[in-house]
Amino acid sequence: MPADTPRFTLRDFRPADIDAVAGFEAEIAVRSFAEEAVTDLDHYRKKLGKLLKYGDDWTKVLVGADGAVIGWVWVAARQNFITGDSYADFRSLYVDGARAGPAT
Repeated sequence: MPADTPRFTLRDFRPADIDAVAGFEAEIAVRSFAEEAVTDLDHYRKKLGKLLKYGDDWTKVLVGADGAVIGWVWVAARQNFITGDSYADFRSLYVDGARAGPAT
């Protein structure tokens, strides 16, 4: 790969990404909840479909040079009801380290 070719691209989450991201969400659940994890991919597909249809959150996928989705991030804007201050709620963050390779 030439030095000026990006290894990764960050782009908007779209319907074609739902299957890959559903797998990421199931992996997050296993790491977070072990035997209690919800691993039903249809559960995540439904949730992600609703996110695309109704949500206005910041959702991006990380795409490798080969076009494969290898990560994703979901950030929601929030506001503190007492102070009115705005903040970001990281709802989900996942990178497939084996496919992304080491950080450089």
